Amino acid sequence: MDESRFDDITRFMADRPSRRKVLAAMAAAISGSLASFGTALGAPRCKRVNQARQTTADCCPGPNANGNVYCKQISKKSKVCATCPPEIPTACNGGCIDTNDDSLNCGTCGTVCHGTTSCVNGSCQCPAGLNLCADGSCKECCGDTDCDYLGPGANPKCCDGMCVSLRRDENNCGACGNVCWADQSCVNDRCECPTGQIPGPNETCICGPDTCGSDAGCCDNWFCNPDSRVCDQCRASGEMAPIPGTSAGCCGNAAYDGICVNQCASTDDCQAGTGQVCDEGICGCPFGTQISAGGLCV
Repeated sequence: MDESRFDDITRFMADRPSRRKVLAAMAAAISGSLASFGTALGAPRCKRVNQARQTTADCCPGPNANGNVYCKQISKKSKVCATCPPEIPTACNGGCIDTNDDSLNCGTCGTVCHGTTSCVNGSCQCPAGLNLCADGSCKECCGDTDCDYLGPGANPKCCDGMCVSLRRDENNCGACGNVCWADQSCVNDRCECPTGQIPGPNETCICGPDTCGSDAGCCDNWFCNPDSRVCDQCRASGEMAPIPGTSAGCCGNAAYDGICVNQCASTDDCQAGTGQVCDEGICGCPFGTQISAGGLCV
């Protein structure tokens, strides 16, 4: 071996890298090549229809704008990418749905229709005749303007989701929640007792000095006082004779010509304890006496 060849071999041996360094360099080169290759194709590469995969996210997107490819379970341990059928074309949560009428996925995957709403043509809607309110509930009205159909004369109001007339609704008379008594009516925004009656104890209406135009506007055994035009009570319950100088309101079915006629068939029909007697169908005091303010013959 000549001297120059020996020097070349010595120099090569001195500069040769270790085996570890060579392997490390090769690994780096391979890794770089794979990275650039993956970047060019989009890493990681998605799986096409009928290719095995574990989640829908691993599958290549389908042509449907909402996504119609999903991961289908074909056996206990196997899944493949599959395409949703036309009748349920949208992939959602590992299955296929129709967002037009799915109340749990209305319009888009995960959009839930609440309360009594249902999914119609991809939007949550209330049953016919009800309005969808801001809280997602379905009610007859969400605000007063929804009740305008009742007309201004009804004084319309939306009370607890229902349209009412404050002018005549006995459960909402004049204001929401203002309930009239059992025997009252709502008249022009006010709870009123029947004609001839006034508010009494325990939320009941009783006969009393209500305004009147005739005896018919007063209770039994009451009459319409022609002077005050309010109902006055007869002198005694069941007594037919009126208070002197008043109308025939206490005569019942008897005729009246200053006094009630055809009141009695005998003295027994006259008020006991007053001293009155029956004379030609009329109860009155015996000759020489007169009836006092207390109804006694004196």
